[in-house]
Amino acid sequence: MLVGGQQDVICETKGSRPKTMTSWWLEREEMRTATLDTPTEDENLTLSTLRFTPRPEDNGKTLICKSVNPVLPKTTLQTEVKLEVQWTPEPAHECIVNNRSSHSLAVECKPGYNGSLPSIYHMEIYNSVAEYMAENVTNADRPKFEVSGLSPSTSYVLVVYASNTKGRSKSVALVASTLSPPEKRIAREVSGPLNIVLGAVIGIIAITVILTIVIIIIIRSRSARSVHEKGKYV
Repeated sequence: MLVGGQQDVICETKGSRPKTMTSWWLEREEMRTATLDTPTEDENLTLSTLRFTPRPEDNGKTLICKSVNPVLPKTTLQTEVKLEVQWTPEPAHECIVNNRSSHSLAVECKPGYNGSLPSIYHMEIYNSVAEYMAENVTNADRPKFEVSGLSPSTSYVLVVYASNTKGRSKSVALVASTLSPPEKRIAREVSGPLNIVLGAVIGIIAITVILTIVIIIIIRSRSARSVHEKGKYV
């Protein structure tokens, strides 16, 4: 049975005079939906048709047809069937983007209900700048995907949905970006230590130059004083 599609279920009763009275039950609840009793030439045969529109919550419940002879109310007969209701899958949810690199990324979601049918999970990857589909991946087990071969430093729109033989679910859209190339990230990471080393070298050179100038001034001062003292004694 397909959710939302009207189903005609027929219950046939034979061997009762007068004809039986038929009722329909879903578990312990009597159904008040439209029924049709079809007259037959055989007075011992009664046909009752239930027009039933299944819902997702009806899956696994028991549909019961009860027939009773109006003269013998305690002689109720019944037949039952367990409902297998099918529908398109529910969308995935709580999606997370992880393991990003400059050329790849991974996505993992929690699956929605599969509609009582095996589901396949899909992810379409669109380049948000150039507006084209860059990749399309599927997973028959769960909504978990890994994509490689992407462009670095690029924003992508990720569209996730599920499908089964009855159709496809609503889509869930995510936005994720790949990282910058590794060499650029390394250059930025080491730029700090290089600046520290360069500053230290410049500082040492500056101190050395200052000390050299001071020493030269001291030497010249002493030389001038020595010449002056010699001039006194001459």
